[in-house]
This record gives sequence, C-alpha cells and structure tokens, in this order.
Amino acid sequence: MSLPVAPDCEHAYPQAGLFGSLTSTVIECVDLALVERFYGETLGLPLTLRGEGWVMFGRPPGEVVLWQGQKSELVPGFMGAHVPTALAAAQERGTDPTQVYEHPGGTHFYVADPEGTLIQIGDQ
Repeated sequence: MSLPVAPDCEHAYPQAGLFGSLTSTVIECVDLALVERFYGETLGLPLTLRGEGWVMFGRPPGEVVLWQGQKSELVPGFMGAHVPTALAAAQERGTDPTQVYEHPGGTHFYVADPEGTLIQIGDQ
C-alpha cells in the first residue's frame, strides 16, 4: 500500500510506504580515501556531496554514503545492469568478480571494494 509522501519528495519516492522508501546505503569504511576512489573511479558513481569523514555518491532514490568508521558487514546491491557487460567492465577495471549466479528473475555477481565489502551487481 502506497502512502502519501511530502510534496517535494514525490519525484524521488513515488512508492513510499509507511516508513518511506529504502533509498540510502551507508557503508562504513576505515580508509575513506581508498574506498572513495573505488566507488568513484572503479564503479564510476558520481560524487554529489562531501563532508568531514563522509562522501555521498548518487542522488535519491539510490545514494551510497561512505562513512569513515569501522568496516560494515552489509552487501549493497546495484540492480538494472546488463550483467555480461558489467562483468566484463569489472574485470577490465581490476576487480576480481565472482561467477554469475542465478536468482529468481535474474542473475548477479559480486565484487569487493578495497576493504572487502561485497557488492552485488545484478540485472533485476
């Protein structure tokens, strides 16, 4: 069931539920500069904001925030990729992607950022 959202957020959160929409992934990392280069240069995400001890890539409804702290134990997922093309690009950019796995409705693979956080890249 969709619930109304603030008028200035309708463009970014059209299917918001009672608690909103999942839009941000916060990844804690020890070496912010190293991990920032990976998300910006290797994955090609656009840097949108920077603060003391954090950076943000992308815009709602799908930003990634890198936060300097302890290493996270989560798996962010990027969906909507053409898996064969993304897999080839990940290999070309020096990551060590896993094999391609099938899941209900699609396929995905994983790469790890420089601190070992797994990232899922899939088609749907």
